[in-house]
Amino acid sequence: MVAPMLPLVIFLLVMYDVLLTSEFTEWMDALDPMTADRISSVLDRMAEGNWGDYKALSGVRGIFERRLMGKGPGIRLYFCRRGSDAVMILTAGDKASQQRGDIARAQRLRERYLQN
Repeated sequence: MVAPMLPLVIFLLVMYDVLLTSEFTEWMDALDPMTADRISSVLDRMAEGNWGDYKALSGVRGIFERRLMGKGPGIRLYFCRRGSDAVMILTAGDKASQQRGDIARAQRLRERYLQN
């Protein structure tokens, strides 16, 4: 009796460079250590290709929003693609600061960093 062939499953691991703007690192440096660690874990997962709960922002070309839910205000990371193997974290904030300028700031930063 011949054993049945099992299906072959191939996983392609895509790694991304996660680039941080100085604006983002300044924002992150002001966070409490527990929140900063949580965001660092998210950035590590993004480097592994697991972008989690994200979406393209409607009406905003080329910018994505990565949501972090949990205790406290919902944190938003705003990022863009840079080539096929890199993402750039532009800026961040919480749900309350989103309409007070986070998205407009992300647009300006994307234009500035992608021109260089």
